Amino acid sequence: GPAAKAGIPEDVLIVSIGGKPTPDSATLAGVLAELQPGQTVDVEYLSRDGTKKTVTVTLGELPG
Repeated sequence: GPAAKAGIPEDVLIVSIGGKPTPDSATLAGVLAELQPGQTVDVEYLSRDGTKKTVTVTLGELPG
């Protein structure tokens, strides 16, 4: 998906999307629901070694 294309590994903690904190999966889902497919946002995540990284992601559409 778009996250993998942007270089975000699986099983990492996403800290924020577009500057909005995402402390849990419910908040993450809510933030994503407010965004549009094709929109470009910065995604900040904690890498497996504990460092924060930021990548720019172009959002895709949910299948189905």
